[in-house]
Amino acid sequence: MTTQADFTPEEWQTILTSPTVVGTTVMLAATSGPIGTVKEMIAVGKAVAEVIEKGSSNSLVQALAQDAKARIDAQKAKQPDQEVKLDPEVEQKIKGAKSAEAARAVLMQEVSEVAALVTSKASADEAQGFKQWLMDIAVQVAQAAKEGGFLGFGGTLVSDTEKAALNELSGVLGVPAPAA
Repeated sequence: MTTQADFTPEEWQTILTSPTVVGTTVMLAATSGPIGTVKEMIAVGKAVAEVIEKGSSNSLVQALAQDAKARIDAQKAKQPDQEVKLDPEVEQKIKGAKSAEAARAVLMQEVSEVAALVTSKASADEAQGFKQWLMDIAVQVAQAAKEGGFLGFGGTLVSDTEKAALNELSGVLGVPAPAA
């Protein structure tokens, strides 16, 4: 059973930000407009919130959810009127990127580090389950908003560039490519 105690604080921070990293990687693949972008960001939050609410049989996913909830509760207690932000570190990671493609490359490297980290420290089943959970989040983000439409009409649920990002994430995480 893998827990937060199995990682250094820096490693745990990498694990903790991984849902936002995979979500942002997909978001940067195709522009969804302001409303679509919000829908995609919400998809990441919903995935973590679902584990907070329902739990997970994967101890690593469960540990992430418990820590995320503790951080959210602490932030709300300190600043009850402010928006809760779980992962401002992700913004820092891509701040210097000159383009969306450069930012995606930085995030993809981060995903690679997460995959290697969980593979080295968790059991094979836990690591595979955690990486699959990250892939599921990426798919949820890709499906959260249509791309290429006008005022919500037309467009494609998952664009070709999002499919390419999902396939790249699949390869980096070492989990099956989605049938999106």
